[in-house]
Amino acid sequence: MGRYTKRYTLFGIGFGFAFPIMSLGLDMGVFHPSPFSLPNLWEIHLQNPLHFIIDSAPIFLGLAFGIAGRYLDKASRAKDRLQASNEELMGKNEEILSQTEEMMAQKELLQAQAQQLSKTNERMKSSLTYARRIQRATLTAEGQEGQVDPNSLLIYLRPKDVVCGDFYWMHESEDYKFLAAIDCTGHGVPSAFMTIIGNNLLNNIVVNKQEIEPAKILEQLDQQLLNTLRTEDAEGIQMINDGMDVAICRISKKDHTVTFSGAKRPAVIVNPKEISMVKGGKFPIGSFQFTNKEFFQETIRYQSGDMLYLFTDGMTDQFGGPNNRKFLNQNFRKLLQKYCTHSLQEQRVNIDQEMREWQGYHQQTDDMLLLGVRL
Repeated sequence: MGRYTKRYTLFGIGFGFAFPIMSLGLDMGVFHPSPFSLPNLWEIHLQNPLHFIIDSAPIFLGLAFGIAGRYLDKASRAKDRLQASNEELMGKNEEILSQTEEMMAQKELLQAQAQQLSKTNERMKSSLTYARRIQRATLTAEGQEGQVDPNSLLIYLRPKDVVCGDFYWMHESEDYKFLAAIDCTGHGVPSAFMTIIGNNLLNNIVVNKQEIEPAKILEQLDQQLLNTLRTEDAEGIQMINDGMDVAICRISKKDHTVTFSGAKRPAVIVNPKEISMVKGGKFPIGSFQFTNKEFFQETIRYQSGDMLYLFTDGMTDQFGGPNNRKFLNQNFRKLLQKYCTHSLQEQRVNIDQEMREWQGYHQQTDDMLLLGVRL
């Protein structure tokens, strides 16, 4: 029983007793004076049956007030539930507001971090662009690109990143023309440093020391690179296990020969009738994991009009086509023979178009370098 039901019922009963007391008091004290006794009370009720109805007033008023109290209890409980719900909603609202404030703070933090990352990214891009300029100015191939006759040398170079790990080197003496395609370990800035080191070492070996045998050039390049990458400090001897794959040839127009030596890279001589691939050795330049390296050279006699190509593995390892497979050497040799009679400028345009069509929407796999010279 609720508190209002209980109170109102008691109040109704108590209030109801007032009616029979007042009616009996008036009847026995005023209208029909008689001493108070149970027989007289019964006699008065018999004389005036209305007293029986009045005597039931506590019952009916108790019921009436009890019902009213019950409705008040229901209303009170509903009010309490509503108030509890409101308090719960207020608590949840405060929690939501707190979470919203926290999310806003996190959003501001993320925006600040995004701005910082954007600035850092811009600085990195600027640094890479500047590094690319330094690389272009330092390397013989890139630094003298404007001086190279496009009708005498095909140069196809597609870096995977801003700076490139592939580079080509060239030198021409009174009797010979030297040409090399070099693929340095990795990508990006580390490999870009390797290109500058490799370029300087080749200049020292061929231009300064005047070594003309391709195999010996590779031997000296290997030894000097290992010495360069081997440092000694307080912690002891440190060896950087980087290297490069090299294809180098010496062209003698006097006796129509090409002398080639390769460190994991081949050379290809092409004419409309046949394709000749000269394989390179199995050892790379640098890399401390190999010992007792040997580099060999091979001399090939060519016919006027033949095309000599040197290239890095980025050309043949590019994924693409309908089945997302590597381009591979066989397809690449067919591509070279397809355009070998075209001018060097036309070859460059056509080869670039076919390589991009093969690549499609796939990501570029590696730096790409192709050199071609008409013999």
